[in-house]
Amino acid sequence: MKMILFILIYFLAFALPVYLFEITYRSQFTELELNSGGIYRDAPIFYLPLSLFLAYLVNWLSTQISGETAFHFIALIAYSIFYLGMCFFIADESKQLLGTTWAYKEILNDLVLSKWYFYVFGSLGLAFFINYNSSKI
Repeated sequence: MKMILFILIYFLAFALPVYLFEITYRSQFTELELNSGGIYRDAPIFYLPLSLFLAYLVNWLSTQISGETAFHFIALIAYSIFYLGMCFFIADESKQLLGTTWAYKEILNDLVLSKWYFYVFGSLGLAFFINYNSSKI
């Protein structure tokens, strides 16, 4: 039961910031634009199972090498890469509403990294992740 609770907390630490980014990012478009443009919410199909897998993996790693700086470093790098990748995926889904000639570097720089909420939600998730990892030792 305790392991399931830990996995659930890690799952929320991974999935909630991405979900908040998705909701906030999609709010800049009207429902008509999203529905008529063929933009479907495919991102949750990808990031929810991946969040669950990463939560299980991080929980398992925490039992194997808990208390070590290497574990915290690996977990934070994994979280950062996951968060950046999923936010990029969400922005890539709706790029045709803003024009179809977006290169991947432009999507990352103009549609993801330029948004204030990318940093706010990522920092909140990172703070929760660090705080929970520190208290678990």
